[in-house]
Amino acid sequence: MNKTDLAAYRDELMELRQIRARIDALQTQLYALRSPALTGMPHAQTVESGSAQERAADELSENLNSLVADYMSRETALVKRCRAIEDAISNLPARFRVIMRARYIDGESWHDVADGVPFSYERVMQLHRRALALLENITYNYS
Repeated sequence: MNKTDLAAYRDELMELRQIRARIDALQTQLYALRSPALTGMPHAQTVESGSAQERAADELSENLNSLVADYMSRETALVKRCRAIEDAISNLPARFRVIMRARYIDGESWHDVADGVPFSYERVMQLHRRALALLENITYNYS
């Protein structure tokens, strides 16, 4: 694992949040489908079963279910990759974990990272380089 993997991880976390929000929105839309209004008025029988509104609702339901399944598949892949990176970071000594999590998981700037730990900015950068060297020796599988 290297710095590029960690930077990509930050983007993947953002994508994962967006996917989860999209799944929630689609499921809300799916469960908010309205049934046809019943007026009590007689109407002509159609050859096809159900009204046009019912058929449109069924088609929309199928499309939404398909989208949810696609998003859930992508979410599963991202969660697996995130778990591998989190595991690699958790294998580091505590002072390295704090810095790596603040920078790559929480997305803090380097100055904010340095403000949040009892080290100088220069020491944080030095610890970061050492943490990256340790992470490069850790092999992980996220496929």
